[in-house]
Amino acid sequence: MIKLFSKRSGFFKNVTTLVTGTALAQLINILSTPLLTRIYSPEEFAVFQLFYSTASIFAVVATLRYEVAIMAPEEEEEALDLVSISFYSSFLIALISLLLVLFWKYRGDAPMQAAFNNWYFLLPLYIVFAGLLQSLNILSLRRKTFTRNLMSRVGSALIAAVSGILMGWKGWKPSGLLIGSVTGQFTGFLCLLKDVPDILSRPLRRPTAMKKCLRLYKNYPVYNAPHALIDTFQDQGLVFFLNHYFVPAIVSYYGQAFRVLKAPIGFIGSALYQVVFPKFTEMSRQNADMRPHVRKLYIRLAALGLPGFILLWVYAESLFAWFFGKGWEEAGTIAGIMAPWLFLNFLASPVSCFALIRNKQRQAAIITITEVILRFSAIIAGGYYGSYILGFTLLTLAGSLVMLYALVWYYRLAAPLRVSE
Repeated sequence: MIKLFSKRSGFFKNVTTLVTGTALAQLINILSTPLLTRIYSPEEFAVFQLFYSTASIFAVVATLRYEVAIMAPEEEEEALDLVSISFYSSFLIALISLLLVLFWKYRGDAPMQAAFNNWYFLLPLYIVFAGLLQSLNILSLRRKTFTRNLMSRVGSALIAAVSGILMGWKGWKPSGLLIGSVTGQFTGFLCLLKDVPDILSRPLRRPTAMKKCLRLYKNYPVYNAPHALIDTFQDQGLVFFLNHYFVPAIVSYYGQAFRVLKAPIGFIGSALYQVVFPKFTEMSRQNADMRPHVRKLYIRLAALGLPGFILLWVYAESLFAWFFGKGWEEAGTIAGIMAPWLFLNFLASPVSCFALIRNKQRQAAIITITEVILRFSAIIAGGYYGSYILGFTLLTLAGSLVMLYALVWYYRLAAPLRVSE
């Protein structure tokens, strides 16, 4: 970690591979977006956004967060047991989602009933494949098979984009977007499945070991899963409030604005997270002072991301109208408002692993819950006064304050532990 970004270091090579995979996936998404926004209307994108937000909320807890523990065991067999547990958990959560879909489908006064059409039965499939993909992705990182990880990311993005474009061109609207997202998750899952062909049969062969894993890592579903659920709900749950207070097009505008601004976090922040997580975990075991490395990450990420976020903040409306096409200017308005908040999120994303490393999940959950309440309150206030601009302005202010606090908190967690602790 002394030369964190040295071109000769294994760290640099791993980051480069992960960033390349994420970059190619993001590039595919970016290049396909102008075609998709010219094929599908904002109202059709609103249906997809409702589907995607619902699926994302379920998917983040599909494995009951057992996949997060896959990095922890020293023994490979124990890690594979956790993968198997994650697989079966995904099927369980998908089944629960199917029952909920049926409930929403057949109750006569169901809100958003027009949006929850028959294609919403794709929701359980998306959740299953997303959960399985999450588990195999962590296993790939554990095994350092970064090239296979790259193929999975790129394959998932490519199939989703091509499916959405072709189906929309053939008149499958908005179902083409939904089907494309499911096939994308399935493709990524298949790319990583090769190394674990017997994962479904493990409970029959290792029942005692599997029960031991369930007990040993029970804190993940008990503490980490609710935190992850709340964390995802604060982003995706906003869609339901926007759908309630404003016209469907606002849902689409928010979805596209959030997607564009989140791209740098996915492109660099998430890739760095997946590499620094095991590195910082190792340093934590040695009780090393990680603050200098955190400072370096903050400075380098700020230098890298600030110009782009400033550009979006100033010229968002013109850029969105040019890139997405006529009728998408208001997505740029929302993007410009949210840019400062998501820039701070970009800085915090890689070091959020300290909450897990230092076992501060309860405190992290409190921070997340606070942000959720503030952000939802902002949109409710905007809805009350009939102004989405007011809502997103208040949201950005609240989110920025919470992110500034989180940046300081993560830095403090990087300090060496006292002997008494």
